[in-house]
Amino acid sequence: MNPTNEKKSTTMSGQLFAPCGINCGVCVSYLRKHKPCAGCLQVINGKLPHPMCKIRFCVHGHDILHCFECKTFPCERIKHLDLRYRKNYGISLILNSLAVKENGVETFMEREARKWECPSCHERLSIHLPNCWNCQQPNPFFPSPKNAGKTN
Repeated sequence: MNPTNEKKSTTMSGQLFAPCGINCGVCVSYLRKHKPCAGCLQVINGKLPHPMCKIRFCVHGHDILHCFECKTFPCERIKHLDLRYRKNYGISLILNSLAVKENGVETFMEREARKWECPSCHERLSIHLPNCWNCQQPNPFFPSPKNAGKTN
């Protein structure tokens, strides 16, 4: 059974790179089978997901697509979210954003597609889960308690 909604493609669209620096393609909300999120930038029936997201409202108000395009990047809101993701998941949203700014979103997402493939069953891993959805093997990028806060 594939609870990841058949999203094990070896590629990830640049549309899955959220304004804040999260790769929606490895988010547990995107990968879940029941009512999956389409990604932070996807418009469905004229609506964006996460209607209360302050970051999305902010980028829309600045007429930009990603936070790294803003002259105040990284703002306090992004610094706070980055700290939470570094602590809980070992990923820096600021470093993700800077990589996209330097190399482009498609290059970043190509690297991400390879990185987040389960080495055992080749399904997509989630940034938010310690084990693969499909085979339950450990997610090699999920921080162990002793590595909490370190970035991959």
